[in-house]
Amino acid sequence: MKNDLDILKDAELLFTNKYMNVFFDNKNEVIFCIANIDFIPEEDFKLVFARVAQEIDKKTIKKLIFDKRNLKIFDQPSMVWYHIVWKATVKAKNGMITHRKLLPNNPDFHLSVDIGKAHIQLTNPDFDFADFDIQYVDTLEDALAR
Repeated sequence: MKNDLDILKDAELLFTNKYMNVFFDNKNEVIFCIANIDFIPEEDFKLVFARVAQEIDKKTIKKLIFDKRNLKIFDQPSMVWYHIVWKATVKAKNGMITHRKLLPNNPDFHLSVDIGKAHIQLTNPDFDFADFDIQYVDTLEDALAR
């Protein structure tokens, strides 16, 4: 089993800030978004992912791996925007629908994600999670393999 450093050793660091490190793996056409901190405020989250979208526009990227294991606080408004606006925009512009997510080892965080997804479905009936290939995994190696 490879560790995270082995997975990222050949990836290019696209940008970093206090909230996230973003890497690009050209060989696998994957962008890695790795949270650095326990909470990302909504406006900062939107700025980071706007920059990620710019990188997706410049490169051939087939999969986004979002490593949230360092997060401790779940932010529902960020999740709504990420799904309803950001994912839909990236899908329409670049056709990227494959998303792998690593969640913190925290049952309350997992429950918050489930509640958040149910809220999105209830309040945004035109949004369909089935339009995307979203899977939750435990390791970067698994995220890359799936």
